[in-house]
Amino acid sequence: MLKLRSIPVAVLVVFAAWLLASCADTSDFLVEKTHPDGWNSASSETFHGKFVLESASPSESCQSCHGQDYGGGTSGVSCATCHSAYPHPEGFAVPASIEFHEAVFQDMADWDITKCQTCHGGDYGREIISVQVGETISCLTCHVGDDGPEECSVCHGGAQNDAPPQDLMDNTATTASGVGAHQQHIAAQIAAGVECSECHVEPDDFDDPGHVVDDSTPGMAELVFGTLATHDGELDPTYDFATSTCGNSYCHGGFAFAKADAGANSWGYAEDFIRGNNPNVVWSAVGTGEAECGSCHSLPPIGHIPAALACSSCHVGVTDQQNNILDPTLHINGEKDLF
Repeated sequence: MLKLRSIPVAVLVVFAAWLLASCADTSDFLVEKTHPDGWNSASSETFHGKFVLESASPSESCQSCHGQDYGGGTSGVSCATCHSAYPHPEGFAVPASIEFHEAVFQDMADWDITKCQTCHGGDYGREIISVQVGETISCLTCHVGDDGPEECSVCHGGAQNDAPPQDLMDNTATTASGVGAHQQHIAAQIAAGVECSECHVEPDDFDDPGHVVDDSTPGMAELVFGTLATHDGELDPTYDFATSTCGNSYCHGGFAFAKADAGANSWGYAEDFIRGNNPNVVWSAVGTGEAECGSCHSLPPIGHIPAALACSSCHVGVTDQQNNILDPTLHINGEKDLF
């Protein structure tokens, strides 16, 4: 019988080390999963779609295992297993498709196209391999304007100018609140063309506050009236989104000119103030007579001396004897143009 005390200590140490190593070889290690639970569940906080939107470099991360073309790589699993048209669905670039990217950004991203920068880079020019077209593409493949997909007319307006039609919902009729009287305000017909900044904060960049990103009223225009509409801050114009109604603006007769401020021209006053009619006008009621002469102020205006002569007799160059506007830049311009 072998006695342990007769075995050298060194041999016992070697035997113990061999035994532990053998056990380790036959034991199961806990292998860490590549992706967390919920990776393929759209309702999960760990859904891979969220990772793609929030990661600084999702393309490189995915390509490290799935290959440069996302076809399998070292993982042997192609992204196209689920995404038959990875990285975008079929029809993403087809206007008639329900998968057209305009609809995607409208429904899922509140028009924040800066999310494209996640994969395509800050200038939208980084090319990504597209399984559906079999080549590398970037946003600039189609959006060839100076500002790429951030061109104003990409989302609203058209070749004529950046104001609707069309609006963000592709409406072109003036009865749609997104379209309304945009073009009538821009056209120099009864007044000089109104600058966009008279009603909106005009952004220098797409992601400026009050435009799309960090918009306090998603899906609705940010109305911030300018110096003409407020008559240099004297008025507080309003807009009711529910009824598409604008009120209390200088442009539509919200003014009240004081005789005390008229100086040598006070002779034209029959009362202490010359006032406009200040009607509430419906933005989407184009062509219904709301902008006809006499609608924003009476002829002559309230508080004005009686009209013994045609308006053109004193307001020379502004109108003709039939009250047709001759020079739109002299009408609704914030000034009292006389003689």
